[in-house]
Amino acid sequence: KISLFPEVVNLDFVYTPSFDADRFIDGRRISFFNPLAGEITGRGQPLQVDRRQSWFRDDEISARLYRRFGSVEAALYGYRGYWKSPGGFDIQSGQATFPRLAVYGGSLRGPLLSGIANLEVGYYDSRDDRSGDNPLVRNSEFRALAGYERELMSNFTIGMKYYVEQLLDYGDFRRA
Repeated sequence: KISLFPEVVNLDFVYTPSFDADRFIDGRRISFFNPLAGEITGRGQPLQVDRRQSWFRDDEISARLYRRFGSVEAALYGYRGYWKSPGGFDIQSGQATFPRLAVYGGSLRGPLLSGIANLEVGYYDSRDDRSGDNPLVRNSEFRALAGYERELMSNFTIGMKYYVEQLLDYGDFRRA
């Protein structure tokens, strides 16, 4: 990780030389609906996953530019890597895969009505299926999160958040 703090805008840059997946449900401990099998699967049929472990070939890069404007913090984000949970399937190997992903987004956070409000938006660009017509690869998405929190009394803060996720190219997804 490298952080730079020039006067105009701050920069955080992170390079990960080997892809690091999230922990995800694979059926060994918790059953799940497997759309390829058309049923709930679990211990008898755990999800077989192609786990990337190649140094410097399956790397990840992320960056954040941020700055304060008075009492408001604004930021722009970028990421190039892979979906962190299996979002694709390779028919030849019979394994779930981690398709390539790029994410672009921004956020605002600052005071509003005696509290703190925040807004975050992001475009998840599924680089292995930009047209959305491959049923074996997760489609691109738009995501947004809006929140507000306020301290009502000493040591008692109340907050609320609204989150939306929109699958893009839904018509192509349905046809495929």
